[in-house]
Amino acid sequence: MKFLKFNPFIIVALCILFGTTIFWSIQAALIYQYNADQIADTYLFTSLDTFTHSLFPAQHSFLVKWPLFLAVALFHNSPYALIAMTVITSLITVAALAVLLAKIEKRPAILALLYVALSSVLLGTAMEPSPGSLLPVGIGMLATRNIEYIIFLIATLLIIKGSLVVKKQKLTYTMGGFGLLLLLILSDQLFVPIAIGGAILLGLFSIIVKHTIVRKIALQLLLVSLGAFVAAFAISALFQYIGLFVAASGAGGSPYSLVTSPKELVIAVIYGILGILSVFGANPVVGTLSASHLPGALIHSFQSISILTTAVNVVLFCIVLWGAWYIVSLLGKKPKPKKKKRPASIWYIYSAYLAACCIVTLFIFLGTKHYHPVDARYLSLFFFAGFVILAVFVSSKKFSKRFMAIAAAVLTVSCIVGMVSFSWSYAASKQAYASIKSENELIQSALRHHQVRTFAADYWRVYPIIQGLSSQPSSTTKPLPMDTCTQPRNVLTSTVWQKDAFTQSFAYLLTTEQTGTGFPACSLTSIKSTWGSPSDSLVISGTAEKPKTLLLFYDTGKNNHTTTPKSNNSETLLKSFSSLKDVSCPSGNTVVQTIAHQDDDILFMNPDLLHGTQHGDCIRTVYFTAGDAGIDQAYWLGREEGSKAAYAALFGIKQPEWRSRDIILDSGHQIKVSQLLSVQNRVTLIFLHLPDGNIDGSGFKTHDHQSISKLENGTITTIKTVDNTSIYTKPGLEDALVTILDHYHPSLVRTQALNNHSEKFSDHNDHIVVGRVTEQAFQRYKQQHEESTIIHYIGYPVREQPQNVSGEDLRIKRSMFYAFALHDGATCISDEACLHTAYTYYLDRQYTE
Repeated sequence: MKFLKFNPFIIVALCILFGTTIFWSIQAALIYQYNADQIADTYLFTSLDTFTHSLFPAQHSFLVKWPLFLAVALFHNSPYALIAMTVITSLITVAALAVLLAKIEKRPAILALLYVALSSVLLGTAMEPSPGSLLPVGIGMLATRNIEYIIFLIATLLIIKGSLVVKKQKLTYTMGGFGLLLLLILSDQLFVPIAIGGAILLGLFSIIVKHTIVRKIALQLLLVSLGAFVAAFAISALFQYIGLFVAASGAGGSPYSLVTSPKELVIAVIYGILGILSVFGANPVVGTLSASHLPGALIHSFQSISILTTAVNVVLFCIVLWGAWYIVSLLGKKPKPKKKKRPASIWYIYSAYLAACCIVTLFIFLGTKHYHPVDARYLSLFFFAGFVILAVFVSSKKFSKRFMAIAAAVLTVSCIVGMVSFSWSYAASKQAYASIKSENELIQSALRHHQVRTFAADYWRVYPIIQGLSSQPSSTTKPLPMDTCTQPRNVLTSTVWQKDAFTQSFAYLLTTEQTGTGFPACSLTSIKSTWGSPSDSLVISGTAEKPKTLLLFYDTGKNNHTTTPKSNNSETLLKSFSSLKDVSCPSGNTVVQTIAHQDDDILFMNPDLLHGTQHGDCIRTVYFTAGDAGIDQAYWLGREEGSKAAYAALFGIKQPEWRSRDIILDSGHQIKVSQLLSVQNRVTLIFLHLPDGNIDGSGFKTHDHQSISKLENGTITTIKTVDNTSIYTKPGLEDALVTILDHYHPSLVRTQALNNHSEKFSDHNDHIVVGRVTEQAFQRYKQQHEESTIIHYIGYPVREQPQNVSGEDLRIKRSMFYAFALHDGATCISDEACLHTAYTYYLDRQYTE
């Protein structure tokens, strides 16, 4: 193969082949990040303990790819490592097939055409059966069959060669093929019926046509395949006996039952044919999952430029069929009178065997029950065998220069169009996953700020979500894929993760509607009955009244006392304000603080806050806005966790226990109430979730430039919360605050300044509005509680005042703020980082009006 280094045709063709392979494999890897099958195996290699207690599916353990999974795990299961390994796997597969084709076809120009044809087919192969289906079609996925088919091709070629060479080499070739086939069967038992069935079919063919050499080779293939199967069974049993890995219970046989009805068989045949075309990049109706829609989809396909690539690949596939018929016919011909033997080229017999294996694969596909429209990947052997047959066929033909020039031009155009079409498919798939991506990012952000030992969810959700946490080295959250609403899955998981999973801190993703992956609809009632009420919750989709997806936190594991909720509205986490227990203060002195943003109490009401808690005060802090700064939900949720962290730091609690509830006021407004159970109800944080109004009150585009400043001055009459749960009017906002004051009966109210106290350092508009709204609400409250007092604290303008906080007060104030800042990337987290920022002035000052 020295000509590969110098022939310009080969060099150009290889550039096209490997360039396009990188092109489609990167895009495929980006889409397959949403596929749990792509990720699950790598997590089973995160530690030796996890691996030795892993539950692999016995019929498909992916043994040959364990080194690749380990490599990804060594890079902390980073998404980038997974993408890189996916691309490498695709390149290895394509390169190995290219080498095999070069062994068959020696003419550089023809071989170059084969490489460009290979590029066309790979570009024409869809990533998914339909956008958002979470399943692969092509070979551009780490956890699908690609390298496995290459191993199968090499193993069978060695076995066939072992039947034809002299005795000295016979054993070498045969044992080499046996070893590879053994490894392959240990990795994937699908190759057992394929290898044995293909050998039997080839043997039957040899008997019919009375071809002695073919019969001899078929027998050799059958015996070696049977031997490899028996050896694989013994080794697998040994592995499990010594505890190297555990095969999932009941996973040893086929996961599918047999097709029994004529209707099922008709659907199987239709999508079997389309599946073969799909893996060869020749399916014009890819993405059509209903047989009744196929005619319309076919007509519509002619309106797209992608039909050019499809048409070229259809022609290539027809040539493959022609070539297969030619080879089989040649082997079946009787020898001429003057010749004692018929043609028995190793490549002809090799092609015939691969064709027989394809027939077996098709029968397995047609005869078993599964969702045929999306399972074309099971027919990928047609792609690999097809190109071997194509190469063998064209190697026996001669072509004119004109024909080759035209073919080169057509194939090149097909590749160009294929790249455009593939990009469109990528965009469609990306759009299909947009909502899942958004949900996953929100869940990942919540898990980063609210860390737990275990995250339990539907198998198809848990791994893609947990992978997003890999970028945070400090994250130790373990995935726990679920089989049902309350039962862990027993395959592609580790028993290490299952041990004590629900007795220590965990988060659970509740889905109240059945998913497209088949995971059942789960009820909040059943979850509460199993694990009790959660410590905290976050609505991922839907509403608090009718949640579709909920993230539930159990900070101390499941509750010891789990009862079936008796409420008629048990499918919601919403509680009435009066249902909150322990609202009274043990010391008898309650302080309500009303502030605009999550750090305002820490910065501007401290050390009064500190001194009050030292004297036994109970603190009820009301946060008017989400403090979102126009950024997404993940940001402001992090700030809320930062507030919790700050109060835990105030009391010196390293592992605080919070209980959060979604509360509905009598007015219908929803608020979030979090209680610090670790200090006997002395701290309660109340979040109204109004939008951040920006420093000048202009608001942010994210929330239609709403602000409480505009609400106060009448520019707008209503304002919607950032989580879309409530709409407030100006009187309604004041009424809500009065309700909160009446509920907690504070003797002191701390709030923010009524006026701006500096021209140089203007205060935040939200601060001033909160002070004014609170003053008005307080005056109404004071009518029934004359002994209560109110204090207004100055915000940003404290920078003009001299320092008045020092010593131990300053140390504790800083520790609170730095605990908060760990959850807010827009702040500073140390004395050094804060030195030249405004936070230095806020931390060592506190002033009131």
